[in-house]
Amino acid sequence: MRAVVQRVNEANVTVEGVVVGSIGRGLLVYLGAAQNDQAGDVRYTVDKIAGLRVFPNDEGRMASSIIEIGGAVLVVPQFTLFGDVRRGRRPSFDGAAVPADAERLYLEVVDGLRAKGLSVETGTFRAMMLVQSTIDGPVTIQIDTRNGQLFAKVWLVRVGRVRLYLLDSNVEGNKPEDRQLTNRLYGGDERTRIRQELL
Repeated sequence: MRAVVQRVNEANVTVEGVVVGSIGRGLLVYLGAAQNDQAGDVRYTVDKIAGLRVFPNDEGRMASSIIEIGGAVLVVPQFTLFGDVRRGRRPSFDGAAVPADAERLYLEVVDGLRAKGLSVETGTFRAMMLVQSTIDGPVTIQIDTRNGQLFAKVWLVRVGRVRLYLLDSNVEGNKPEDRQLTNRLYGGDERTRIRQELL
């Protein structure tokens, strides 16, 4: 899951000429869900957004959260956060969750923020939106739940006095390319071999 969070003095989102969400001082959050995102990604994102200390205190230092200042949050669904342009110029969105999963995860984040007592406005999922904001600072923070995380199953096998650890990266929660890391020893290109060594 990926969120781009901006500190704003005001923000609103319009769909077909109608304002569907509007806030004053608070956070504008562009939110995208990735393939294999789960409840843990939702909790992490909610906690980070609610706890970000990006609002100034009396000394002008960023020390206060959205909860502490009594601000509001506008959450806008944004699958294009997973646009990959490493190959060519046209973005690939293969890393984004399928729409049904993405919408469910998006709504879970919204519900999670509301459960923390925050006033939350939203955009409209799968709609063409016009977003307007007055960014304060500017302050923009990116939250990425995966950020290089890799999950693996680990088995301990005792062979005489030797402890042998077996690893399997083909587990739920990993990206498709990471699930293939342990299919064979040191297979593939240099990048794959380096990632195998890190694992």
